[in-house]
Amino acid sequence: MSQKNKHVLTGIICATIGFGIAVVMRKYRGYVFRKLRKLNPNNNANKADILIVNTVHECERVANDILRRCSDYRVLGFDCEWVTKNDKRQPIALMQLAANEDYCALIRLCSMKIVQVRTSSVTSGNCFFSLRGVYEKLLEDASIIKVGVAPSDDAKYLQHDYGFTVRGCLDLRHLTQTRGGFKWHGQTLSRKLSEHQVQYSSQDSLVAVKIFNEIIRPWWQLWGLPKWSKVLQGCQKYIDIKYKSNQNKQRINRIIPQHPNKNATRAYSTRQRPLYDNCLLQAPDGEVLSTCDHNKAQWYVAKNLGQIVETNPLTVRLTFEPSGRAVGEVGKYYTMEKENRCVVCGETKSYIRKNVIPHEYRKYFPSVMKDHMSHDILLLCRNCHLRNNSFDLALRYQLAEECNAPIGSREDAKMFEVPDLKKVRSAARALLSKDVAKIPMERVEELEKIVRSHFDLGEDETISMDMLREANDLIVSEINENYEPHGRRVVSHYIQNGGLMLLEQLWREHFLKSMNPQYLPRLWSVTHNHSRLTQRIEQGRILPEEIRVAGLLQ
Repeated sequence: MSQKNKHVLTGIICATIGFGIAVVMRKYRGYVFRKLRKLNPNNNANKADILIVNTVHECERVANDILRRCSDYRVLGFDCEWVTKNDKRQPIALMQLAANEDYCALIRLCSMKIVQVRTSSVTSGNCFFSLRGVYEKLLEDASIIKVGVAPSDDAKYLQHDYGFTVRGCLDLRHLTQTRGGFKWHGQTLSRKLSEHQVQYSSQDSLVAVKIFNEIIRPWWQLWGLPKWSKVLQGCQKYIDIKYKSNQNKQRINRIIPQHPNKNATRAYSTRQRPLYDNCLLQAPDGEVLSTCDHNKAQWYVAKNLGQIVETNPLTVRLTFEPSGRAVGEVGKYYTMEKENRCVVCGETKSYIRKNVIPHEYRKYFPSVMKDHMSHDILLLCRNCHLRNNSFDLALRYQLAEECNAPIGSREDAKMFEVPDLKKVRSAARALLSKDVAKIPMERVEELEKIVRSHFDLGEDETISMDMLREANDLIVSEINENYEPHGRRVVSHYIQNGGLMLLEQLWREHFLKSMNPQYLPRLWSVTHNHSRLTQRIEQGRILPEEIRVAGLLQ
């Protein structure tokens, strides 16, 4: 058999094994998972070292131990637990980290004096972030794959509650392609973990590693140990991508019409045509001013502001002197041809526009900083776009804390409901409904009590129909007079504390660090706007107030 045929046969065998695992997991996922959860004493999971970590000092030792164990085989079982009170999720109480199938640390965040990210006062001595250096290596390293079911959700809550950034999350359902996924049951976390809770909690992360190992075992047979880079490459398209079941996709597709690219909903629809046409605009003397799209070039011609001097590439020479010309590297950036591909991975088939500085902040920038700024519009493929959005959320929460600009709280809402009034309205509507006779008498009395309390009626006083109608029409929402959008608060904070160029540079550096783009346009720079505005100052083309807001006061 030729070498080529051997490779083809090996590929077919691996594909068949992978498909077989997916089918088994899909059909018998409940049975398989129950068996894995009820591991017998001879299995590795019950032999695993299970450590209960209650102090910050223990955390540091355990983190270093996990890093050592993940030095070669870079997979980590990852899961978090929390409780819910009054339908509100409480901060994460327990973080589970399993290295391979024989070591699990149950980190009891609830037992440590950890200052949550959302609070205004932070005492560094008691803060878990005194260990930030150690846990950055462990949790932020995307090459250490954190496996589990819905690990991205746990990572999001961990970021929200304590400020941890977790990268490299892999939902096992991506690999098994099951519809319902695995059934992971929650539990109540008491002050002291019982022996049963210790065993139960550890299994979530240990079993996650075991399932991952079973799925990729054919990969080892193909590549041999320790080809971890091959495994990482094979999983890369699912890293930090939230899993959506087919059922959820069907529900979404009923609401949002499908794009011709059936793998993308409207929110992540890929472009129908290239972003960069790379047409050229010239000054009257023939100097290249910038590249532009085809429509813009034709607009100048249609308005008699320019003439076509070349068709390939389409080149339009202006008939008037522009207000400014390309100067230095800043100007040269706008004259260079741009490639239509993902700046992170190089994908050329489909891509989405990415605003490096999110619109929710840039829309409050002065015109001189936000107009004609193609520098911060890049192309990402759908998978890279999804990954980047999850990283952006972490920075938004960081800015929310730094700038006192809450996200998703009552203070961040234009309108908020008044629970007591909503309760009265619901009671009145129930009493006015045509099915009121079907409501149990005890419940009717409870509803009447709510309405009486609202109108200050005694127990013997009758509730009139006019009262019920009035309660039925109650407006249960109030305008939040203190409302100010998160984005505007952040922008205002930076205007008063160093200028908006610091905010711009923060987002650009965040993009470079989190995504490690390999195909950025030449001359793309974190300090692009600083050089651009400095030129405008020298040319007298910027107002003093714009200089102050940008942070260029000399």
